[in-house]
Amino acid sequence: MTVDPPSMSRDNMHLRELEPILAIVADALRQQFPDDFHKRCPYAAWGVRSLLSDAGIQAEIVGGDFVAFVISNDGIRAGMHGFAHSKDQCSHFWVEANGRLIDLGPHFLPNESSFDVAPMPAVAWDLSYPLPRFLRYRSQDRFDQKALMSRDPAINARCAAFVERCRGKARSTVVGSKFPTWIVTGPSSVEIAANRKTPWAIGAMQFARRSDPRDLPF
Repeated sequence: MTVDPPSMSRDNMHLRELEPILAIVADALRQQFPDDFHKRCPYAAWGVRSLLSDAGIQAEIVGGDFVAFVISNDGIRAGMHGFAHSKDQCSHFWVEANGRLIDLGPHFLPNESSFDVAPMPAVAWDLSYPLPRFLRYRSQDRFDQKALMSRDPAINARCAAFVERCRGKARSTVVGSKFPTWIVTGPSSVEIAANRKTPWAIGAMQFARRSDPRDLPF
């Protein structure tokens, strides 16, 4: 559920379109890559961009580094997890569209953790706000609409099949499909989620208050 109230959200029509897109792509990832769907961020980015483009929204894939705050369900363990510091290629991929940074990566981080991480949102961060301390992205490269995922034809064919899976699901999905957790869209969405006692939002706000920006990886 997108938790920014209408008065706080920028371009609500596109946000309403975005939630089912993220739900469709997340579901398609689980179907096509059941063993490691949480590691398939390039496919997530290509799928999201394709569905946004189909909806008439100009979107760009961005590659680079990414880390986000994570916290255990019991609130005892916390840290920054993500994908960063690859010298040869981008560690992570996301989408920028309509003034927002859009990413399924944080939602999948609990699948990568060595401890029991609290559920995390997907991201559609309003870039008119600075990125918070608990959600860090560093761009390395940008990919135009004609860019292929790889130089390997087999990978590109798998990407094309995934995009078609997403498009097929979009044609058959009921309008208004909900994302399984929530979508962090800006500072107010985190505050509202914290007021609703959402563990990740509470921990993220505490981390933002207490952490030293000089200790962040970027």
